[in-house]
Amino acid sequence: MTEAQSTGRPSVSVVIPTRNRPEHVIGAAESVLSQTFPVTELLLVDDASDDPNVVKTLEKLAVQDQRVRVISRETQGGVSAARNTGVRQACGDYLAFLDDDDRWHAEKLAAQIDLLDELGNDCLFVACGLERTSFDGQKIYFNWPHVAGERWISYELFVQSLCAFVQTVLVHRSLLTEDGLFSEDIPVMEDFEWSLRLLQKTRGALVDRPLVFSQELMDGLTVKYHLRAEAIQRILERHAGLLSAYPRALSTLYYEQAKSLTMTGKRLPALKKLWSAWRNNPTDPRIYGMLLPAMLGHKAFMFARAIYRLFVKNPIKHINGTVG
Repeated sequence: MTEAQSTGRPSVSVVIPTRNRPEHVIGAAESVLSQTFPVTELLLVDDASDDPNVVKTLEKLAVQDQRVRVISRETQGGVSAARNTGVRQACGDYLAFLDDDDRWHAEKLAAQIDLLDELGNDCLFVACGLERTSFDGQKIYFNWPHVAGERWISYELFVQSLCAFVQTVLVHRSLLTEDGLFSEDIPVMEDFEWSLRLLQKTRGALVDRPLVFSQELMDGLTVKYHLRAEAIQRILERHAGLLSAYPRALSTLYYEQAKSLTMTGKRLPALKKLWSAWRNNPTDPRIYGMLLPAMLGHKAFMFARAIYRLFVKNPIKHINGTVG
């Protein structure tokens, strides 16, 4: 019997997918195992790593702590497939996720469990803020959209923001049936698409503090613009009915797709998506700012962004904070 079970509090399973970066998973695992609210199990899912040292590193962690379980996939399926493998084998009442290059604050789970206790059975999904350090050392605070003074995530604002951070979420396993798993055919933004579905089933609560820390990586999927354009297209097709009720969300999706297409040199498709963004929300100033770069190409966009960062750079930037 775990400490959580003996006190009548929920048990928590944590899933960390990893591949080819053994030096990263150690820090991530340590931040999970040192939580002030003890986890029941930590599932380290190796997504068929090319480097044999990855599995060796994971097995060493399992020897050091009996809560660690190593799961090896035979074929590479991507981060969503690895997470789904962990979900299917997890035993906790609640599940949480962490990427191997991120870290948790020691009180991350404790703060979320306390909020669950306070809100009761109405809450099956609780998130927190995330602090990311960019390439140039700028600290950016990402937060789930909510109305000032409220503890609940605003679904309408969330849909419009496109921001979701799976490493901040603690979710009840009852939501993670087959239709609550991650979409394995969406290469990036899979956490937004996943949250889009889950937050239709339940309200999401928020601990309004940055309890997850992330470092922007040059090889991260977020910089692979062709994958982002592809992912947005699949989200648009899969959730057309839902998104039709949120024209601002549609506009933002088309805008982001136009930006990704611009960065991959596809000017005409980028302009078409920018037109779709304008039709859904002609008052969005970003669309007009993107028009010239979309016509001139990705170098123009990179120049405009560099100028923006030069003059607008702040020590700490807040994204998707409170509204109202």
